[in-house]
Amino acid sequence: MIKWFNPQLRSLHRKQQKEYFKSLKSQKWRELNLKLKRLKRKTIQKIYSDAADGLKNANPSQFFSIVKKTGFLSTKGNFQIEQLENLNDVEAAEKIIQLFCKCVKSVCTCRLYRTVSNIGLPAL
Repeated sequence: MIKWFNPQLRSLHRKQQKEYFKSLKSQKWRELNLKLKRLKRKTIQKIYSDAADGLKNANPSQFFSIVKKTGFLSTKGNFQIEQLENLNDVEAAEKIIQLFCKCVKSVCTCRLYRTVSNIGLPAL
């Protein structure tokens, strides 16, 4: 069974099929079809957003196991991060460093961790 195909979608799909077999592509079938498409899109978006939120709050060492379970990985083993999609490698690395420093500062109140500068980091 497909993960996003919940009972609400199933009942709407059955209604749509019943209407199609009764009177083919009638106005009612078109309305049900549109409603089904919208609900499907919302359901899939909710699953992916919940999975992304779970990744943000999860243990970093379990990142790839969670990504594999949710299906974010493509067949080649690559995955896309929305916030880093349009950035080149250097800009993406800088953004990751900034977010990491923000996390470290919020967790550790002591001054042991200084802001990481990208001067010593190799460009990719």
